[in-house]
Amino acid sequence: MLQFGGGNDYLSAILAALVSMAAGIVALVSTRSAESWLVAARPTLATCLAMLLLLVCWHVLRVDRQFDTTAFKLEVSLRIGLISVFTTGMVLARNRRAMEVLCMCLVVMGALWVGAELVAWMVEIDRLPQASPGRSEKPMRFVGTLGNPNVMGCVLAIFLAMTLAELLALAGSRTEARFRAREWVIGAGLIVSLQIFLAGLLVSQSRMAMVSGAVAAVGLCVWRRQDIAHFPTRYRHAALVLGAVNLVPGLALWFAIGDRLVPRLARLSDDLSGRIELLEYGLHLSFQRPLFGSGPGTFRQVNEAELTSQIADHYWNLGAAHNLVIGAAIEEGWIYVALAVFACGCYMRLLIQRSRVQSFTAREGGMLAAGLVGISCAMFDIALDFYAVAALEALLLGVMAGRASQAVSHHRAGHRALRGSGY
Repeated sequence: MLQFGGGNDYLSAILAALVSMAAGIVALVSTRSAESWLVAARPTLATCLAMLLLLVCWHVLRVDRQFDTTAFKLEVSLRIGLISVFTTGMVLARNRRAMEVLCMCLVVMGALWVGAELVAWMVEIDRLPQASPGRSEKPMRFVGTLGNPNVMGCVLAIFLAMTLAELLALAGSRTEARFRAREWVIGAGLIVSLQIFLAGLLVSQSRMAMVSGAVAAVGLCVWRRQDIAHFPTRYRHAALVLGAVNLVPGLALWFAIGDRLVPRLARLSDDLSGRIELLEYGLHLSFQRPLFGSGPGTFRQVNEAELTSQIADHYWNLGAAHNLVIGAAIEEGWIYVALAVFACGCYMRLLIQRSRVQSFTAREGGMLAAGLVGISCAMFDIALDFYAVAALEALLLGVMAGRASQAVSHHRAGHRALRGSGY
């Protein structure tokens, strides 16, 4: 769906949500209801359903009818679709091999998509005149098929974290005796994919995505440093040469756009102050209807109703809060946000329980890092307003929840069996 605009319009988003619901139904039908490994994740799923129930009750019982809530059913359908994707990811996580294939397919399809879009972008730039009306710089920011460079940068940072995790998993799973030519081919493909995502991230010029991607990459490398240390000694030099060769395109791209990227980075402090003012304005809007909000899909109406002559020049065309939490507070209210925070707490508790029972693999850590990248970008931009990006997040976090719930439930079952046998 990323290829077709990312679901930034209701038509494509609803079609994708219907497909998500169908996949969720198939996943649930294929799962025995008595399976104990789902028990550990029930608090998170139950809280998500409570959030949906809160929206439905608000819509039925609402007293404030100031804003048009025509989009309510569509918005609720999108949320059901995301819960379905999350559930599908949990079911897929039962099979470790299926999870590995899923991650590799996402990386490969993402690299092909981004690579093709980068080529098209460079061809388009080459055809532009050096100085066209209304354009101070020849190159434009890379938006791919999503139409927004910051959203595109977020997706690229997510794929970057996943690809790096695949490389670390490959390095840590092979010994000198078992390493084969097939792994070299996979490793070379992953390094090329990594450079494609890195190049796209640079030309998107999305600063939050760059920071999030860099933090995720450094964190993964530090966390899995033992995998790097245990890489077969006889192959390290060849791996370094292969990595250096594949760094050339990224370095060439940096020299090509560096003179335009550095000034944008230098404006970070000014842009950050503007973004803080926007967040303050969003907080002001959220406290106009603090409990239940104005209704899903009504942000633009709320903004237009609250505009004054002092801020109209800046926010007259504002379509989103550019912050995941504040946007939810404006449309759904702070009670909804509190439930979301509780759901996140249940999710984090599940991951902590899993870490005590069994350590995370490099691939699982990459999915978790990719999920955190998406959430961090959504705190300063509209990344998760695109259904395709939100669905990708839900899928990755769902797989992590499934893996964690499975490990925790099996651990509990083992303890019960030991107690029953008298040990």
